[in-house]
Amino acid sequence: MLRVTSKHLMNKFLILLSLLIAGYLLLGLFFPTDDEIRASRVISDCWDEELKTCKDENKGDVCTFGVYNYCAAKHPEMQKIFEGRLNTCESNHNGTAINDPDILDCTGIDANRNEK
Repeated sequence: MLRVTSKHLMNKFLILLSLLIAGYLLLGLFFPTDDEIRASRVISDCWDEELKTCKDENKGDVCTFGVYNYCAAKHPEMQKIFEGRLNTCESNHNGTAINDPDILDCTGIDANRNEK
């Protein structure tokens, strides 16, 4: 006859809890959180607006290349969240957002958004 003790139940509970926590953390590496999705949308919308302004007003490359820094200054908290996700995505894909569109997709930004 199998005797179940409170120690055995506690061990099973701790194992189950550990698996749930590990699963949650693992999912966080592969899928963006709601805050990360929100941050990527705010940042990419800012990029789109500012790039359109640069183009419409014919401000040239200086304007275009300044958009990243402008949006980072305009939305510092969102930029911080976005960059955290970007770093995670770059380390998981062994590249950079410049040469691997999968990294932008990983951050929650549609890499092909301007081609539609």
